[in-house]
Amino acid sequence: MNMPASGSSALVLTGGGNRGAIQAGALLALFEQGYRPDLIIGASVGAINGVMLSFYPTAGGVQRVLEIWRGLDGAHLFGTVSPVWRGLATFLLRRTATYSNHGLRDLLIRHLPSHRFSDTVVPFVTVATNLETGRAVHIADGDLVEAVLASAAVPVHLPPVKVGGELLVDGAIADPVPVDVALAAGAAYIVVVEPGHACDCPKVYDNAASIFSQSMAIMARGRLAADLDAAAGHADIVHLGLTCHADIPMTDLSRTPEMIDSGYREASRWLESHGRVWTRSGVS
Repeated sequence: MNMPASGSSALVLTGGGNRGAIQAGALLALFEQGYRPDLIIGASVGAINGVMLSFYPTAGGVQRVLEIWRGLDGAHLFGTVSPVWRGLATFLLRRTATYSNHGLRDLLIRHLPSHRFSDTVVPFVTVATNLETGRAVHIADGDLVEAVLASAAVPVHLPPVKVGGELLVDGAIADPVPVDVALAAGAAYIVVVEPGHACDCPKVYDNAASIFSQSMAIMARGRLAADLDAAAGHADIVHLGLTCHADIPMTDLSRTPEMIDSGYREASRWLESHGRVWTRSGVS
């Protein structure tokens, strides 16, 4: 894969489960204003949005991504069995995850025009976590489908994926805000779109899934502040932190249109206040 020249613009897409719909809505607002990155980096659900955009890096391309989100069926992606019974089966049958990744694999195969990193219109890098060492693994070549499946393999929910001899899980564990990848590529301007920065909805932590989700969010927020501070001296950084919907379970796709609209409205308001900030660094 050909990496962009030094001084370019990078788009960093963080994780957040079904809140990737919020992220996708925000991306539409950005791309409608003429934003186009030279490099896209995605972790977890950000890898799913990012890989689609890497082939179609326009406002029309974001609309394609939104149509995919609107058409998602939880039963197809996760199955129709109650999560309670699935969790029990996982425990009793020693399965590696509550759900299969077959539905997500099928979705990627159907919607990606190629499975090769070298065929993307904009260079794309995805991030995963080595399950044995805890090391962040940055993937920029090989099979796109397997790489994205690995990055999105949320522990307990989806099974680990073997890529290049390494057993990999959710990239948001080791590198939830992969601005380091953008800096290593020489990016001078970095836009971070994070769906789930401020969860101001009432929360009740009365089940394992909600506790796990909030624990991941706490870990990501702590890492976010440190990583953005460290990167600030090396590049111009815009952090678009979007309010999440903490009242919606991670696997609930029934309110996807609402989340898309929320992300679009919030990003549009941000742009009204700040303008097309990426042009101030000579990046279009």
